[in-house]
Amino acid sequence: MVTTSAKDAVQDDWQQLEEAWQDSQAWMNVLEYWDIHGGDGFPREAYTEFEGKTQPRLDDVADWLEVAGGAADAGKRTVLRENIESGLAEVQAAIDAFCQDNAEALSTETKAFFERQKYRIGVSYDRDPTDRLAKWALFGEGMFRMNSFWQQGGNDLQRIDETITDSLAKLEHARAWGLESMFIVNVKPLPEVPEDFVFTQNLVPDLRRSFWGFNYNSAGMRDALQTAYRTWGERTAEVDNILVYQMNNEPFWSTAANPILGYDPMTIGCSVETWKRHLKERYPDIAAWRSSIPDTAANGRNHVLLENRPLGAFFPWDSLADVQFDLSKARGLTFIQFLKNRYGSLEALNDAWFGPEGRGRWFGAWEDVFPPLPTARRNTGLTGGIDPSLRDIPEQWIGDLSELPTPTREDAPAWTDWAEFWAWTVNDFLVENMHALKSGGVRAPVTTNAVVGHCINNYLFNAADTGLFAWTTSDGLDALGIDFYVLDFLQAYMGILRGAANGREFFIHETNYLDPQAGQYVAMYCFAFGASGTSFWLFGDVHDVPARGSEKIFEVVRAMDDEDLQHASAPVSDGVALWYSLDTLYLNDALSGSPESYLQDVQVGVAALTRLQRLYDVYADRQLHEGIPAEVKVLFAPGVVAVDDDAMASAKAFVQRGGTLLVPPDFARYDRYGRTRSEADLAWLKNNPHVQRFDAEALRALRKGMTVKSAAWPFNWAALALSPALKDIGEKLAAADAPRVRYLSSEGELSPRQAALRESEECLYVFVDPWASDVTVELDGSYAQARELFSETTLPVTEDGDKSCIHIDQGPALLKLSRPR
Repeated sequence: MVTTSAKDAVQDDWQQLEEAWQDSQAWMNVLEYWDIHGGDGFPREAYTEFEGKTQPRLDDVADWLEVAGGAADAGKRTVLRENIESGLAEVQAAIDAFCQDNAEALSTETKAFFERQKYRIGVSYDRDPTDRLAKWALFGEGMFRMNSFWQQGGNDLQRIDETITDSLAKLEHARAWGLESMFIVNVKPLPEVPEDFVFTQNLVPDLRRSFWGFNYNSAGMRDALQTAYRTWGERTAEVDNILVYQMNNEPFWSTAANPILGYDPMTIGCSVETWKRHLKERYPDIAAWRSSIPDTAANGRNHVLLENRPLGAFFPWDSLADVQFDLSKARGLTFIQFLKNRYGSLEALNDAWFGPEGRGRWFGAWEDVFPPLPTARRNTGLTGGIDPSLRDIPEQWIGDLSELPTPTREDAPAWTDWAEFWAWTVNDFLVENMHALKSGGVRAPVTTNAVVGHCINNYLFNAADTGLFAWTTSDGLDALGIDFYVLDFLQAYMGILRGAANGREFFIHETNYLDPQAGQYVAMYCFAFGASGTSFWLFGDVHDVPARGSEKIFEVVRAMDDEDLQHASAPVSDGVALWYSLDTLYLNDALSGSPESYLQDVQVGVAALTRLQRLYDVYADRQLHEGIPAEVKVLFAPGVVAVDDDAMASAKAFVQRGGTLLVPPDFARYDRYGRTRSEADLAWLKNNPHVQRFDAEALRALRKGMTVKSAAWPFNWAALALSPALKDIGEKLAAADAPRVRYLSSEGELSPRQAALRESEECLYVFVDPWASDVTVELDGSYAQARELFSETTLPVTEDGDKSCIHIDQGPALLKLSRPR
């Protein structure tokens, strides 16, 4: 008798053969497309001969698979498996040979195709991509992120030169097919002296596993890195198929983890004597200090730094009196300079952090300023505390919450500045790096991967907890970039980048490929919401979308191969904006050790808006300081309880001009430092018809039904019932601003669909997701006809009063409608 596990293994084996057949058939389908739709240069004679031999063989495999499914005899199944494996190998070899033998003719077709595309879709690749280039090109995946040069030793120019030479050869192969690269420029200098290290809140060097392990404000580290950057720039400036340069990968990993690092005079900007004073308060002698440094053997990558060198080679201090830093070796934005820029005077800083009643704690000189040191005591957040049942990040990535240190309550004002500073110091570091890269002659846009999806679902110990977001970290860069893996929040991620980019391009460096339908969804909707390029990241050795999935992505690329759509259209918003409150985030971090409770309110807010099919923008406090844009009719503020005075003034002006402010009951109860606002300051919010309040607890309860660890459709927001709380928000939104589009079920209810529109001066484009079935799209205005770009057919339009309705049997669909005259 075959055991259950053995049966499962057999089933998996046959499933793999079925999928391999689907991959080969996808190749044949795509090559047939090029035969039909390609230009005069397509090698049709060679294709006819190839297709005549190969397709029948593939049909034989299909027949054998069907016979095997009903065969009970083990011997017969063994023979069939051998035939299938042999047939598939023969077919794939024929495909490879056809592509290789006709590479010049095929690449002429793909290059002409990609020249029409502004938006690119592709794959992030960790090894040599050369053997995938023909496949990517023929399946319409016109962009790839090449990440083949992770290396330490940023001052080793010979190694860098060898890496560049290798990369240039790969880029030349890609250029021949019309492919462009998101090009990672990344080296890692090795720390040598105390000034090069970043220190933890325990005032010991950070030696943990990380992409980065050095102090951003070390002039030696910056110079080593930027010498490499200039070399990269000089060698690659003339390469015409670099779409965007990505500096580093996730530089937040070592600099802004919670507990926040950087307790050293190079980062703080304090005097060495101030630092030594704090060191002596914590440690009785240098031996105690050394014994508190974590065992480097347990710290992954950075173990290599110390395995052949004694700790004393880096920190040659025999006593606390010997502790020294050479502050002339510092370069970059320090915490004290950041505070000077913000407050102007030491008196203003002291008043903001401690208030008049805390005069005994006031600093006597700027050199005495020191950030708050967290304690093991837990505090309570402002929005109900952390609810672990709502978490959507794997436990192994989070750590022990009981060990999460927090500052004392009286240090909350200082911690909000310390948390925000990390975004700005990383920004200072990145902008200087960008200038070094450009000094080599680079003309392509430059970005980084400092903007990550944790801005909605946080990791607790990682950087995004404390605000390394698009509004600050990427300030001054040419473009923005993001990694995200929770597809539930795709619209919010895109709204964040679109708003912060303010006209700049933004790119998705990494995102999930779950299955063919999800691949189609991501490919369509990243573009619908404004991205310039989207790259899938698949873990493991393959790093490539299966051909059967690539074929589905190719369907999207072909449907979006419309000049007006690609080059003249822009995303549409309903006039609704989500207020993303960095002030509330920083303050929750200061009070609870994590902003998670606030981020869970953000999750509820974006889930509600998505389920209600609202097209929205996302604005952070910093943007709102300058006034709320005129196109915003509704400002939705879930979880926003801490608001600084400038943002408060903008919200008041917005309401006075007739805008609707949709807020929780405790909106703006605190200033950015956690101090309670007076009733007089909040009086304008009361009995004001333009200030609408919603039941925050009822809305938060919706989050209980969302388990965003799940990758399966329906997405979790799609499973939300139209509860009274959700309907109440929908009615308040609609009263202030009517939706541009609605997707209705056969019963006339809001179908759980992801809404998305783009428009140009000539046309409106409506996106319908791949899972849609029996859906009616309802639009404002009168439209004569709708062209469906996937099927290249014209769909009838019916009118219902001032609405136009188009029925969709099955997604995906992309409707092109000429704007009513």
